[in-house]
Amino acid sequence: MQPRPLVLILLDGWSTFGPRPWDERPDRTPHLALLAHHGQHGVAVTTFPGVTPTALATLATGHWPDRHGIPGILWYHRAEDRHVHYWPSWEQARAGLMGRVARDILMDLNDRHLDPGVRTLFEQLEDHGVRCAVANLPIRRGPIRHVGRLRFPLDPLLYRGPMTISGPTDLTAPGFRNWTMPRLGRAGEDLAIATAAGWMREARHGLVVVYLPATDMASHRQGPPPSIAHWERLDRQLGRLIRAAGGPEHALARWRWLIVGDHGQSRVCGGRQALAPDRIFRDLDPVPFGRGGFGTRHPVALAPNDRALLAWHAPTAAGRRAAEILWERLGSMAGIEVLARRQADGSMQIRDVTGGRTLTVRPGGQHRDPWGHAWHLSGDPEALDLHGEGRKLTEGRYPAALMRLWTGTAHADLAASATPGWEFTTGTPLGLGNHGSLHACDSWTPVLATGMELPTRMTLADLGRQLVTACTP
Repeated sequence: MQPRPLVLILLDGWSTFGPRPWDERPDRTPHLALLAHHGQHGVAVTTFPGVTPTALATLATGHWPDRHGIPGILWYHRAEDRHVHYWPSWEQARAGLMGRVARDILMDLNDRHLDPGVRTLFEQLEDHGVRCAVANLPIRRGPIRHVGRLRFPLDPLLYRGPMTISGPTDLTAPGFRNWTMPRLGRAGEDLAIATAAGWMREARHGLVVVYLPATDMASHRQGPPPSIAHWERLDRQLGRLIRAAGGPEHALARWRWLIVGDHGQSRVCGGRQALAPDRIFRDLDPVPFGRGGFGTRHPVALAPNDRALLAWHAPTAAGRRAAEILWERLGSMAGIEVLARRQADGSMQIRDVTGGRTLTVRPGGQHRDPWGHAWHLSGDPEALDLHGEGRKLTEGRYPAALMRLWTGTAHADLAASATPGWEFTTGTPLGLGNHGSLHACDSWTPVLATGMELPTRMTLADLGRQLVTACTP
């Protein structure tokens, strides 16, 4: 039996912080209120770091970062001996790296960095004969090769002429023009909605995905939650999709709807509580952005990921010494809440900076977390605010902490999670909101679904796997 088609709307940075928009002012968000009234509500926990490329790769593949290979929005690529950054910044512009950043975002994120051995939602569904359409989603690898051109000013930064990117049956991507012409910012969102509405009127797809980043940007600037004016604008966008589906009655009867974020968002204090690791640890001689020399000239590489930090050390005596100094200094700094590092025996050591407790972890023991995963623990579980009677663990302020830390450090040697209110930066704080840490304030995102049964609490990896099942005939 062919399942009803599904509309998946991804709201970047949609947080559980504050009232839900349909509860606060249902009269001003009637389309959200309609889906909320007829749907079920839940929450999903993101990855660590809880940043967009990592979280969306987990949702799109159903696998954690240790499998899909996208460890952060900024990370160090050992094989290429360089930082990979999926977000343009002033620091990169000054270093003349904007072309490299654009190439990483538009092409290499999907076609090189996302592990080719891990199949995306779109690859799996298209193989089952389910047509998929994706508007603006950064993770969109599929079996179809789309030929187009880059929009100015990206074309002189990379190259002129036709290029190909992979995707599902139908695709629009920011900066890439084929038969549509996507744009960035609000114009890009509006065009994504208009394109998706056209796909829905055609009624030939089993899955239509729309990625909308404005919620994240509004929360970065002003702090969460976004204003009611923001939710009114989003509700108007949703209304265009509902009208394309034939109006409220047909939209509920003929389509299934899923609205979910990729991570939460919490309030920060701007530059007053921003840590710039490349400056703080300059004496350790970290690899400069845009340059190599890891292991031969520089013993460590540092990658701020909003409210998380990833670090790598060279497999040399100098690298190991620098990593030990980094561990001890981070463990005595204000603004750091949790540290984690991989050890030579394959285990992970966790340090509660504020409480002074330590815990050593590896998979496969007799302790079970609330998500059903088995762990071997030695030390004090309260280092991660874990409690339990016997072997069954309960969680406190760090949801799915063991799995998120274990998979989030698979491609790095050390990780740090910031205290609420604090953040890591490459030099330019974004505003009054940020995300990425292990803490619950960044970790939960709402889920609103109609026409499909979902758990009330899930991880993005769980949700990604269930999407394949829900859309497969």
